[in-house]
Order: sequence, then C-alpha cells, then structure tokens
Amino acid sequence: MIKLNQMNHWMILSVVMALLSSQAWGAAGVTYHGRLLKPNGRPVSASNVQFRLQIRTPAPNSCLLYEEIHVRDLSQTQGVFSITLNDGALSKGGEFSLWESFRNHGEFSFLPGRCSIDSNYTANISDGRQLFVSFNDGSFSDWEPLPAQEIAFVPFSLEAMSVNGRKAESFFRVEDAGVPQVMPPWDSAKYLKLQNLVNAVGAANGMTISGGSVSIGGTAAGFTGSIGGDVTGTQGSTKVEKLQGRTVLDAVPAQGQVLTWSHANSRWEPANLPAAGAPAWGDITGKPTSMPPSGGASGDLTGDYPGPTIANSAVTASKIGDEAVTLAKLQKASADG
Repeated sequence: MIKLNQMNHWMILSVVMALLSSQAWGAAGVTYHGRLLKPNGRPVSASNVQFRLQIRTPAPNSCLLYEEIHVRDLSQTQGVFSITLNDGALSKGGEFSLWESFRNHGEFSFLPGRCSIDSNYTANISDGRQLFVSFNDGSFSDWEPLPAQEIAFVPFSLEAMSVNGRKAESFFRVEDAGVPQVMPPWDSAKYLKLQNLVNAVGAANGMTISGGSVSIGGTAAGFTGSIGGDVTGTQGSTKVEKLQGRTVLDAVPAQGQVLTWSHANSRWEPANLPAAGAPAWGDITGKPTSMPPSGGASGDLTGDYPGPTIANSAVTASKIGDEAVTLAKLQKASADG
C-alpha cells in the first residue's frame, strides 16, 4: 500500500496491476486498482472522476507508448476504482497498441513531443515500463499527476502472448481436426533437409511447387524411397509394370517379337508380327503405275534387262516385212565374180 500526498487530495493506492486475457488478442488488458481519498480522509464521491493512464518507456527517455482516459463514478464506491487498459475506451493516445508497449525487442520511433529526450527508444530484454497516472474529480481545472510508478514483469505477460513479437498464428503448427498435436522435435539433420528443400525451390533450380504438385527437373540420381504407379520399385531397381495403367506381361520377348495388346488377356504382351498374305493389286495403296523390266532376255533377244541385244541369226527373211529394207540400208558390195 502506497500513501501519496498530491496538492489537495490524498490517494491511498492499493495498487494492483493484473493481466486480463481472453481468446481475442485485442481483449487482453491490464487492470489498475486504487482508492481516492480527500485530505480529511473521507473518500472522493464525485460521479465524474477522470483518470488518465500512460505507459512510458524507462527514464530518461520517458516516451509515451500508450494512453487511455477513463471516467469513473465514485459516488457509491467509497473512493475505490478499477480501470482496465484496453477495455475499448475511446479516448486513447500513443502510437502503439497495448501489447506492443510491452515489447522488449527492436526500436521504437516517436513523433516529436512524445519523449523527454530524443525521439527513439531501443528496447532491452530487461527493461521495465513507467506508469503515469493523473486524475481530475471536477474540483480543479487541470490534471493532478501522481508520481510515476515502475511496472515490473506482471503486465509483461502480454509479451508472453507472443514470441519475440510474433503471434501464435505466425508459427508452424500441426493440427488434426482443429486439435493441436504433440510432435517429436527435429534434430539438426532434419532441419537441414527442410532448409535445403526450401532453398532448392525455384525455376532457376529446376524445382517448382504449384498447389499439391511438385515438379523437379534434372535427374533422379539422388532419389531414395519407393515409387508407385506405372513405374514401381526403388532407385536403381525400377520396373515398368504398366502403360497408361494397363498391365505389361513380365516375359522375355523372342527375336523379332514386338509389344502388342492382347484383348483376350487385357494386357500388353510380346508377340510375332503376323505374316503378310497375297494382297490383290487393287488393295495396294501407293503402288507405281509402271515398273521397269528386269531379269534375263529370251527369244530373239539375248542378255539381261534393261539392256538386252538381238540374238545372232534371230533376224530371218520371214521377219523382215516386204519392202522394209531399202537400198540405202544395204552395204555396197563388189560385183566381181
């Protein structure tokens, strides 16, 4: 209990700084209790007492982090009051939220006039805060300040709602049907694998992730584990067991066989190509309109096609037409005789 004499008023402070929280982040608050007495020891009974509460950084900066102004009716409370910061009061000041005011990392920057000295404050892990309380019960015109009070670590439970300033939603969690699961911790090797995977994702490295599909370029030389589908097995011993989901018979094909579809067995099988029959000339498509002769000549011709010659003694008188031989065709001969 702290007894303070301030101008015309006595305030007996049974100071309680308590953290109130709920499921909603914005509903968390700090509650401040006290009792306001007159100089004669009687409680203040005004129905419109204003309280101004400020949270400031440690001295000497004393920068204003957060401020709220509340009005309380003390006419029926024997001077006792209770104020909860962050309870939705409209009169607020400062540049940060309540939970940010208790953040003990990083740098805070303030507008001119918000600090006693300088305009920046770098928080340290062991820093406390200052609580400045002023009041006005309507019997004077200005705020009547109380000495600054050091805020220790009870309200710093607000910072426990975050880890280094980050809310729970910022962290990786495992839930089944909305129920948080307890998972074993990772060793450094598993973490390194995840880090390598994250660093490898990107078109420049040949790996892309789109929705539930992962595309990896290059070779599968480093792959471990088993695969399924049309191709099964493990790295180095994979086997194509299906084509487009249809079974392939596991059999060694003979010379000249090809893979064919067996409708009777509903699978792909090695088989011989069927022998060609004697198709009709009219059934042949793309056939030539004529073909050059070939082979050996006979009859009056001798030699081979395509260049046979007339055989000796093949041309007889019966094979020469009447008047077919002219004098010009006859060689001159001697008439000696």
